[in-house]
Parts: sequence; structure tokens; C-alpha cells
Amino acid sequence: MSNTTTWCIMALLVGKGCAFSVPNSLLPDFTAEGLLPPGDYPLTLQQLSQSMLVVGPRPVPPGWDAPGRRGLVNNLAVLVGQLRQVGITDIYIAGSFVQNKPDPDDIDGYYVVDPLTYATTQQPRLLQINPLIPLVPA
Repeated sequence: MSNTTTWCIMALLVGKGCAFSVPNSLLPDFTAEGLLPPGDYPLTLQQLSQSMLVVGPRPVPPGWDAPGRRGLVNNLAVLVGQLRQVGITDIYIAGSFVQNKPDPDDIDGYYVVDPLTYATTQQPRLLQINPLIPLVPA
């Protein structure tokens, strides 16, 4: 996957809805509750990998698992690549990965599709690419 792929965090949106990138310094700090403020924050894959969501906020909290978070981003990149192969470009991530949780187990996410297009063309193609991909859009 190209490092110019654009991501947003709010959720994190991958695709046409994020046609610009935001310097890492513009990713806001976590709130007192450990959340990002509501909104979309476009980042390239490289920026995401280098952001506080992976390397940790400053100061880095005890137990922050940067290698584990980097592994989750690598897995996300594979999934996003498969979704993009079938024309799905509006992909969001959320959950504990975009929070101040030191060691998230996964990255929650969803993608936005036209239901008819998904059912007739995208879902069958996804099954050919990866039979284990989650196939129920939100």
C-alpha cells in the first residue's frame, strides 16, 4: 500500500472523503477522558504509524505498547488494501485504538458502501480475495 493513502481518525477514514493530509502535529491531544476530540483527522499511513496513536502521547504512559499498535496498523493496511481492490474507500476506524488505552487488542472499524453495489459486486469479489474478511457493512 502506498504511503500516500489518506487516513482520517475519529474514526479514521480511508479514501475519497480524506483527500488531504494533516501534519502529525495537528493531531489533537487526548481529552482528560483519554479520547480524541470528535472529528475526522486525515493522516497518511506513514503519519498514522508515526502518530501518538502508535508511538504514544507525551509523556508516554506506562505500559504503552508501540510495537503492538504498529502491528495493528500493519494488519489494518492489509485489510484496507483488500477493500480498496473492490472500490471501497470510505473506511473508518475507532475504538480503543484511537483512545489513550496503552494496549488495545484490535482496531474497531466500519466501511460505508452502497448496499446494492456491495451485495452484487463488492462482497463477492471480497470473498475471492479473502474468505475471512468481515462482510457485514455497518
